Amino acid sequence: MAIGSHGTTSTTDQDWVIEGSGTSYSLLAKHSDPIYTGATELWSDVDGFSPTFFGVAMNSQGDYVIVGRTNNADLNKNVVAVFNGTTELFREGDPIDLDQNGQFDDDAFISNFNIAFADFCVLTDDGVFYVVINLRSTTTAFIGKALLQIDVASTPIPSVADIIVSKSVSDNSLESVGQQTTFTITVCNHGPLDATNVTMTDPLPAGLEFVTATNGATETSPGSNIVTASVATLASCDCSEYEVTVEASAEGVFNNTATAVATEPDPNGANNSASAAVTVVRLRDERRC
Repeated sequence: MAIGSHGTTSTTDQDWVIEGSGTSYSLLAKHSDPIYTGATELWSDVDGFSPTFFGVAMNSQGDYVIVGRTNNADLNKNVVAVFNGTTELFREGDPIDLDQNGQFDDDAFISNFNIAFADFCVLTDDGVFYVVINLRSTTTAFIGKALLQIDVASTPIPSVADIIVSKSVSDNSLESVGQQTTFTITVCNHGPLDATNVTMTDPLPAGLEFVTATNGATETSPGSNIVTASVATLASCDCSEYEVTVEASAEGVFNNTATAVATEPDPNGANNSASAAVTVVRLRDERRC
């Protein structure tokens, strides 16, 4: 059975991964190689002195998984696991379904691979890969460690981008027509893929008139009362925020709903919209003679 090993040459500091039987070895990957065939992202130690490769796991079928660091400009997404030099299994920043309900709604993401345990990653003959990872929240707070299990033989990596919308309002109770308030709309991508052609749409209800918006959000046409914004690429774990200021033109209770969609399939369309309500009631003069 072949075994895998990783290290650094003594003369050139060239990081490498090899596989062999004890008498002969062949090179699987080295610093500056593409992380898989056809990729533009390269294996890299980034700072010039940290190891490029954290671990390698092999089975008796000749399959292998390499865990290492890349030249990705986003340092929160530059650690990756690659299967057989062809398929990215997962990377730093990918969401984790902790409660296994089929949705990425646990605010848990791969922070990085636990380097102390990466040499103990295992790939079984039936294609199950195990590795210890660190978990973080959206705010990058450390959650804990986890043993990650992926069935690389039969379970495809989800090619989805989970878009989540939240909405709040600065003042939800206006005392008269003509007063203004501001909605804050936050569009986040919980991945695992980057989301492309992300479009946020916010049709204002009759009774609230558009005044202004931030971060590129605009009214589709003057007087339409429909606010839209678009982002060409919203990276996994990133958010885009918009403020929409409105003016009350009538009394009543007005519910305002914003929705966002992307090109990629979304595993949970139920969280693509969010609402906030504003009540406009003119204060009555209760004084008596």
